[in-house]
Amino acid sequence: MWREVAVRAALVVTLASVGVSADAVKIVIPGISTSATDNPLRSVDTIGISPDGTTLAFVANLGGTTADRLYTIPITGGTPTQAVSSSEVDDIPFYTPDGQTLVYVDSDGGVDKVHRVSTAGGAGMVINDVDVSFGFRLSPDGQTVVVATRDGSDDVLRAFPTFGNGPVVNLSSSAVEGDVDTETFNFSADGTEVYFATDSRFRGANESSLYRVPITGGPAVEIPIAGTIPTSFDIDHVFFVDDTVYFKGDYAVNGENQINTLPVTGGVPQVLPISNLSSSSDVDNFAISPDGKTIAFSADLQTIGVFELFVVPIEGGEAIKVNDPFSAEAIDLDITGDGVPDISDGDIDSDVLREPLGLGIVWSADSRKIVYLADGEVDGVFEPYVVENPLFEAVPGDYNSDGLVNAADYTVWRDTLNSTTDLRADGDESGQVGPEDYAIWAGGYGGPADAEGVAVPEPSTCLALASCLLASMGWRRR
Repeated sequence: MWREVAVRAALVVTLASVGVSADAVKIVIPGISTSATDNPLRSVDTIGISPDGTTLAFVANLGGTTADRLYTIPITGGTPTQAVSSSEVDDIPFYTPDGQTLVYVDSDGGVDKVHRVSTAGGAGMVINDVDVSFGFRLSPDGQTVVVATRDGSDDVLRAFPTFGNGPVVNLSSSAVEGDVDTETFNFSADGTEVYFATDSRFRGANESSLYRVPITGGPAVEIPIAGTIPTSFDIDHVFFVDDTVYFKGDYAVNGENQINTLPVTGGVPQVLPISNLSSSSDVDNFAISPDGKTIAFSADLQTIGVFELFVVPIEGGEAIKVNDPFSAEAIDLDITGDGVPDISDGDIDSDVLREPLGLGIVWSADSRKIVYLADGEVDGVFEPYVVENPLFEAVPGDYNSDGLVNAADYTVWRDTLNSTTDLRADGDESGQVGPEDYAIWAGGYGGPADAEGVAVPEPSTCLALASCLLASMGWRRR
């Protein structure tokens, strides 16, 4: 009986995982401007997703003033809740992995500093007195903050604990590595290193040098970039997956931004092969899924100058457009180069938001969903949309999305049992976590088949676990 239920449920999950993704859905936020003539425009600036995928944190000026606030809202839409009692939240909400804390930048007192607040709400508190010149990153385990802060006229990186009173660690030096690009620094997947780009002091104003440094500090190590470097070469948006660095830059063609790959030991960057990305198209922004399998990126792949959202496998291939259709696509031609269109059709110039540090495109923790910001309806007013990842391939019973089915997934199932909101363990997609989802976990234990170092339990072990579970819940077999 156990195996029959598990196989049937696993089949449902497998078939669902290879289907076409659902259409993008706008997350309706009351108070966002519905007209481009509103003054000021009430638009969403940056977004973050809770670890369980049920809540969106966002920064916006819903009060109709010029001051931004930090809000949360169910990802299905609803009434926004102000997350922290603050006169001005500047930017960037990150959730800690346990979902209990929001970390953000607050400019109370006129100086940007990193703060934290309980997701239950209340007053925020300064984590550290280090000034934030622009942007910060939260480590994968939520325990460390890395900020870009000023050292004279340059930006450098500093790290400090999210909780407690640990020391501030210098990760870069303006005298050695140069001016850090505030849009590029990022953690490795295991959180042990930080990757960043600088102007290197030797190659002009553009950020054309890559470095890696342990989160505990020490000398930063340059990742050498070989080959002929174009004069305009500029690195943006750095990610690190499986000994490979991914970055946006115009290495191959002057002025043409593409996603490039580079071994962590250095070498000649290779353009990620995207078969339907034309030579006249530009990649504007990208983010790699937590499972390291899919890249979401914005590019003017179909209409030059209109940046839409696409996904492509991590190794490249054909890009799939996933954004909601924009209501209009503009023709704006600036012939004289003065920044003002000389020819325009007057339509909405819709785009997926290019947000520094990549926070206009964010992934859910399980890599199933993408939330992005776009002015799809009102020019200049960015709103959040959520869309299923069409390339997601579920491993039946893998409820923490690490590619394995083991005891950690049972813990997720146990902690979310009977939930209709936290559906990480809803393996049969019934809308509620229940015994059928346990059966999927038991049936898939030890998967995927090629996973190394995963011991498959004897059938008697699964049956013993199942018997204990059924007894504890008071079930009777009929």
